[in-house]
Amino acid sequence: MDVGSGGGFPAIPLLIVRGDLEGWLFESIGKKARFLSETIEGLSLTARVVNARFPFPPLMNEIRTIDVLTSRAVGRAGQLVREAGPHLEGGGVALLWTTRPLLASIRRDSGMHSFSFHETPGTEAAGIAVLGRST
Repeated sequence: MDVGSGGGFPAIPLLIVRGDLEGWLFESIGKKARFLSETIEGLSLTARVVNARFPFPPLMNEIRTIDVLTSRAVGRAGQLVREAGPHLEGGGVALLWTTRPLLASIRRDSGMHSFSFHETPGTEAAGIAVLGRST
């Protein structure tokens, strides 16, 4: 599941590389959601684009458990992870593109069991926060 999919990164590259995956891409901006839908269809990927803010209650019962949650540049990342938590498979992870100054609030708000940060080489404070749910 990718929340705030925008231009499709990282969801589309992940779906290309891992053709066995099914994706849910949440994008609240109509123009971006249409781009994502056309791209998914054109590449014959298995994914559903949801033109709504996450969580979107009418669809939440349709979502099976998910293994990986991705998001980048989302201001309320910790809360987003908490809201997705009931759908994360035991052992599932959230991969968040974020910055070091936001880490404390993400960790506090997420409710996840494990946490690490992998700084992107060549940046001063940007990287990927990895949050895990234990089984």
